[in-house]
Amino acid sequence: MNITRKDVDANNAVLKINIEKNDYDEMVEKQLRDYRKKAQIPGFRPGMVPVGLLKKMYGKSIMAEQINELLNKAITNYIKENKIKMLGDLLPSEKQEENNFETQDNFEFSFDMGIAPDIKIEFSKKDEVLYYEIEIDEKTIDNGVKSYTSRFGKSETVDSYIDGAILKGDLHELDADGKMVENNGIVVENATISSKYTLKNDAMAQKLFDGKKIGESVVFNPQKTIGNEQEISYLLNISKDEAKNITADFQFLIKEIIAFTDAEINQELFDKAFGDSAIKSEEEFRDKIRENIKIGYMQDTDYKLNIDIKDFLMKKNENLTFPEEFLKRWLKTQKEMLTDEEIGIEYPKLLKSITWQLIQNQIVEDNKIEITDEEIEEEARKIGRAQFIQYGIYNIGNEVIDKYVNDMLKKVDYVQQIANRIIEDKVVAAVRTHINIENKKISLADFNKFFEN
Repeated sequence: MNITRKDVDANNAVLKINIEKNDYDEMVEKQLRDYRKKAQIPGFRPGMVPVGLLKKMYGKSIMAEQINELLNKAITNYIKENKIKMLGDLLPSEKQEENNFETQDNFEFSFDMGIAPDIKIEFSKKDEVLYYEIEIDEKTIDNGVKSYTSRFGKSETVDSYIDGAILKGDLHELDADGKMVENNGIVVENATISSKYTLKNDAMAQKLFDGKKIGESVVFNPQKTIGNEQEISYLLNISKDEAKNITADFQFLIKEIIAFTDAEINQELFDKAFGDSAIKSEEEFRDKIRENIKIGYMQDTDYKLNIDIKDFLMKKNENLTFPEEFLKRWLKTQKEMLTDEEIGIEYPKLLKSITWQLIQNQIVEDNKIEITDEEIEEEARKIGRAQFIQYGIYNIGNEVIDKYVNDMLKKVDYVQQIANRIIEDKVVAAVRTHINIENKKISLADFNKFFEN
């Protein structure tokens, strides 16, 4: 067997593999002998079928299988031994002459190969990327405090409506004269209404409950005050299609008023929020909230830095050359239904992905970056805690995090995502040591504008 490589240009090459009869003949004979042991052909006892007959019946197909296996191993070893940085997969050469397994003993296979451009990453302290630090103002801290006082507050039944209260009562459909519809009218017992949310589309209707007491009634029109078919159907216990046709007014008889009272800012709240005696004053409470908000913001600012460093590296390598025709052919083998027009749309995305992967691989190689199982587990733990914080749960126990991590690490795709994330973070960290990172304070509103489009 002989393998030769002919470079067409810096990004394209042709790989030719010549396979002769003596390369595969012994493999075919062995396969035939193995098959003879288990072949069941009428008229012959098991293991006694003549090899010649088997060769006549299956020899060519077995030969094709063995040549294909030999070919794949040879190509894999050649690429590995010669450290070829190949793009995509080998494609049968467009000038490949057809091989005939029925008539030939010797074969020549020709493949087109896409070669990755050489990447050279160079930095200096003149290279600068901004790191945005989101400012945490007192209003943000106040909102954090409000979140805790609301979460650990209590509900109680009151006699008169106060802002934000939940009302329970009976709903009755009214006719054009404002009287309850006796027959076939919609009646919902123990319905629940929040004037702030249920009637959110009508500011005037929200005020209908002001000062109302248990036993009193309010009349409103669901179509006008709610306006959402899904919410109307839920409130009136009817289908969405029926909700579309609701035009009548409804009377709501108040049977219960439930008001929510925020928790007081005291030691009891501190203990519930962060554990016994972990926080001992309102000042420490606000500082802890600030710290947790900062942790949450850091996830976003680090993400933004990763994007900006990635863009910085891509710009540094914007003049790389690629085998465009080859890659478009290869892209079509991956997504066979794509038209030429769609290929033209997908190609720039593919090029961007390949460029970043090449850059990242080169930085990994240059800086000898590796990851461990312990790092993957620790990253999963950080992700878990960050997700709980997003839900406002800051004081999460280790046993909950352990279960979360164990469950998530059973998913292969999730582990790969974490590994990719760690590699990218390490690449960014390596780049940060070579360039100038300039800190810049920014408001949350201005920071969010980066992600509006």
